[in-house]
Amino acid sequence: GSRSSWITLVNSDSDEGNYLFAVGGFATTPPAMTVRGLSVNINNGDFNPTSAGNNTHFQDVATCGTPKTHTFTIWNFGTDTLQLTGSPVVVKGGAHPGDFTVGQPASTSILGGGWLDFTVTFNPAEVGLRTATLSIATNDPLANPYTFAIAGNGIGPEIEVIGAAANVILGPDTTPSPVDGTDLGNVLVTGNATASQTFTIHNRGNQPL
Repeated sequence: GSRSSWITLVNSDSDEGNYLFAVGGFATTPPAMTVRGLSVNINNGDFNPTSAGNNTHFQDVATCGTPKTHTFTIWNFGTDTLQLTGSPVVVKGGAHPGDFTVGQPASTSILGGGWLDFTVTFNPAEVGLRTATLSIATNDPLANPYTFAIAGNGIGPEIEVIGAAANVILGPDTTPSPVDGTDLGNVLVTGNATASQTFTIHNRGNQPL
């Protein structure tokens, strides 16, 4: 905020007497960034999105269902302008970044006391726990980059077919092979000769197939 004071110079100048003048300035603080979800702070370096309290966990989303979108807010609690220096501003990383789509913030700078939103949409490609990290490069001297983890559970059926010797047949498979039992070998066209192979349909998902 604004700061001011007076300076008095005691001197022997008979015309001027004590010399008095004012000085002033405006004190600022460096940018201070935090990210919030559902109005709850997400700490820089938080890699444990175990609850939905701050929006970092997307809970259950069907692999063939409707994606889920969460909104996060970047706040600048300093007085100097916060510069978002990355390109893109929010960078994805971690184990499954492809399952999360970032809607980037509308600007690359935030005035003191201001905020900007960005969104993340979770659309799982596989069943099970899916995780990623988000990283935001800034000019905040204490939080550059600002990084945290997000997660969600992919739910749904997941089919696989198992052939000979417990080998999984990866579809689409257009080449029969004796290794997985899809090639039944040579069978005489005369008489009652036959060949057989048992295939097992397995649901390795977490919902009914």
